[in-house]
Order: sequence, then C-alpha cells, then structure tokens
Amino acid sequence: MEMATVEQKTGIETLAGIREKAMENRAKSRAQATQRAYKTDWADFTAWCSSNGLCALPATPETIELYITALAEVAKPATIARRIASISVAHGIAECTTNPTRSEIVRSALKAQRRIQGTAQASKDALVAADIKAIVSAVNEERGADSLYAIRTAALLLIGMAGAMRRSEIAALTLADVEFIGDRGVVIQIRRSKTDQEGKGREVAICYGAFHASCPVRALQRWINAAGITHGPLFREVDRHGRVGASSLNDRSIARLVKDSAALVGDAAKIGAHSLRAGFATQSVIAGKPTQLGMKQGGWKSVNTFNRYVRVGDRWNNNPTENFGL
Repeated sequence: MEMATVEQKTGIETLAGIREKAMENRAKSRAQATQRAYKTDWADFTAWCSSNGLCALPATPETIELYITALAEVAKPATIARRIASISVAHGIAECTTNPTRSEIVRSALKAQRRIQGTAQASKDALVAADIKAIVSAVNEERGADSLYAIRTAALLLIGMAGAMRRSEIAALTLADVEFIGDRGVVIQIRRSKTDQEGKGREVAICYGAFHASCPVRALQRWINAAGITHGPLFREVDRHGRVGASSLNDRSIARLVKDSAALVGDAAKIGAHSLRAGFATQSVIAGKPTQLGMKQGGWKSVNTFNRYVRVGDRWNNNPTENFGL
C-alpha cells in the first residue's frame, strides 16, 4: 500500500509554509494570557529602544541592562523579570544567534534590582466564607435579591471560591462542564488552566452548603434556571436592563465584578479575582481540612505553592503561644 507523502497529507508544499505553520503552533503552545503579556512587554521594550536610538532585535546585553535600570524606577522585580522573559522569547522566536538575556550582564542587573527592591510580591487579600456571605448579602440589598445581576453574582462568587478557581477558569465554564449529583452537590470540569496548558483538566466537586442563602450548589442551580441557560457559556453578561447575553464574561469583567462587589462591604483596594482562590486555601486551613485535599481542589502541585495562597487562616489555630503560661 502506497504511503501518502507529507505534502499530500498536509497540503503544505513549501518550506516557507511549513515554517509559518510551525510558528503558529509555537505560539499556541502558550496560554492566551501569556501571549498577551509577551506582546505587551515586547511592545514596551521596542518603544523604549526606539525612543533611545537603540536596537531591540537583536538587542545587546548592555541595552537590556539599561532597560532594566530604567524600568526599575516604575516597576517591581516580578514585572521586570517577566519583561526580560518576554524579550528572551522574542529573540528565541527570531532565532538569533545569541540570546542577550542570558548574559552575565543581564543576570547581574536583575540580581541587583531584586536586592535593592526586595522580592516580596503584593498579594490579594483572601475572601473567606464569612466575607463571601457578607458580600452576597450586600449585593442582594443593593441590586435586589431576585435580580439576575444579584443571582449571577452570588453563583459566581460562591462557586469561584468553593472551587478555588482562577478567573480564567470561571470565564471558560460552559453548561456542559456542570453535572449536578443528586443530594451530594455538583461536579465541575475545569478543562484547561494556567498550569495545565495541555488540557488534561481536573474535576472539582462542591458539596451542598449548610446554609441555603450561601450554598454554592443552590446558587448555581438558581442562576442557570433564572437565566434560562440550556447550553453554552455558564457565567454571562447581564445588561443594565437585566437581560442575559449570549457570550461569557471575560476574565477582566470577572475581576471587576469581584472587586466592585467586595467594595460594598469595605475597602477593596487589595481585593481581586484571585481573592476567591486565596479565600478557598485560607478557609480550607481554618476548617482544618487536610492540605492534600485542598491542593487537589485547586490543582496546586506543591505544598509550598498552596501555602503561599493561605493568608492568615492558621495564625490562631493551634498557635504555639496559646496556654503558654504567660
């Protein structure tokens, strides 16, 4: 039996076509959010080089050292490190002979900035169970408990926190990802996440809550029924007339929703969508749940990473100074 050639199978007949396809595949190997970050970072670097009469591609180690020094006036070490990573990727894609970001000059410049500024990153405050309850109650009072906006907000906050979900994971959910299991709860399929770019996915099981008003499962059921969702995106836009849209909320809209809702009960300066995920980790510790179970729910790969999400949940649990004899 005659085997088909590569050209016959793919329809790609030229080396240029193969190279173009390979570049497309290389780009798809990274998450969309990562691609956006790389694009923004590279645009900033090229604009800075242009304004200073310097060559961006290929850049010299000295050029990148100057960029790091200038950037340090307005950016934190984590942002600087990401910018340099983006520059590195750009040089790799362009197949430059040498990658200037790997030079000792650049490494020393990065090290110097970390030492000068410190490496502690500002983190979002955690929204634990009591916080979520208060926020849901405030939204109900502000918008009306029977409004589609309030119903959707309650479902999103409760499911997002109980499922330890990132905003991108919430935005990607569809009705097909949801399965209600009798009197046990709901199982939600997370098909792809920031640390799971190959799409292996994970299942998140959420039990019925003890309190009807703050039960994640009941809140989700109520939203699906009230919005009349029969297929497609799970969490959707609700316009000012109370009409449900066909498209999903994007990750930025979700971040804004969490922040705006939290502002109804207090200072939301350090609140964001990640507060839901941090809230789960913290609440898990407060409730005395085994660390491994918490890690599985949120898809954390290491104990150290999980613990970074725990804010002050275990500060007073089994505190070594309790009954200390002082």
